[in-house]
Amino acid sequence: MIGLLQLPQLLVPTTSPLLATAVSVRVSGLLLFVLPFYQGGIIGMADDARTGTTSIGTLIAAGESNYVSLLLSYGVLGDVLPRYRRLAGVPAVSLPPPTRRVWLVQGVA
Repeated sequence: MIGLLQLPQLLVPTTSPLLATAVSVRVSGLLLFVLPFYQGGIIGMADDARTGTTSIGTLIAAGESNYVSLLLSYGVLGDVLPRYRRLAGVPAVSLPPPTRRVWLVQGVA
């Protein structure tokens, strides 16, 4: 399902950057609002499947009941955590710089 939602981004030609940006922003916004519903429904279906059979009705009911809490958690993960990381001084990717010892281990000196 997620792949189908991202399909328009693949079909937009890269020769038109403004069009590609507009499509990308719209698809990302759509995913932001559809994914919590889908994720809540899938978790509900998995829980229901442990005790017996499940159905699409379970996906819809669980998606509706968990939508707001999952949407808010997406907001927290997308907004609060990056700010906390910047305040704590943690870079996005923390790789140690290569040292001479690493080069010697690889056989290059």
